[in-house]
Amino acid sequence: VTSDHGHLDRGGHGGADPPVVTTPFVAVGSAIVPGDYGRIAQVDIAPTVAALIGAPVPRHTQGTVRFELLRSDLTKRAQTLVDMAFQRRDLGNLYLRSIGRGSLSETAEGDVAVAASSMQVKNLESAYSLARIAVDRIDAEIAQGRQQRILREQSLRLPVALAFVLLPPVYLVLRGGRRRFWLLFAAAVTVLVYNGLLLREGQVYSFSGLTGLQPFVSATARRFLWASAAG
Repeated sequence: VTSDHGHLDRGGHGGADPPVVTTPFVAVGSAIVPGDYGRIAQVDIAPTVAALIGAPVPRHTQGTVRFELLRSDLTKRAQTLVDMAFQRRDLGNLYLRSIGRGSLSETAEGDVAVAASSMQVKNLESAYSLARIAVDRIDAEIAQGRQQRILREQSLRLPVALAFVLLPPVYLVLRGGRRRFWLLFAAAVTVLVYNGLLLREGQVYSFSGLTGLQPFVSATARRFLWASAAG
């Protein structure tokens, strides 16, 4: 039993606010080991349910099976984790190629192969531990590739963003004139007053603040009028 999202106390969802992205999770049944397991990632639910019902690991899952919740023997755990190692290898190579970051390292590929070999000779403990190492290594390489891609894109966008932000005030300063200075000052006052009113009303910089089109438009117009008058 879980839910897709939460709500802020005053209503609204859609942002990354902790109350919105944190929901209850309760598992009950003969195959569940009772206990408090702390925070459980949403991406872990699907592979855990798959393992519970004996279904294959979802091909595109980025989560892992929470074995500590389940009553299962070592054979099932080892086989499930080896299958997940193959799933993660295929996903990792596909994902890294799609974002232009090459493919998984030979070490990660080798970890999967060695885990499979251990499973073939029924060395269950070794297969389980090696498959866990393989999955963790592949997840780390996926995360590193994603971060490198993000940093590369941010480095390309940063000069453009700075130009848009800095060029107008620099132009006004260089061109001189008291009128242009006061225009810039008035614009700054308008922005500060608008955001001050927004925060004073308990609003958040988040899509969770959108509880309806009519209230949003009305509140925005009211703050804009007061801020413009101050400016």
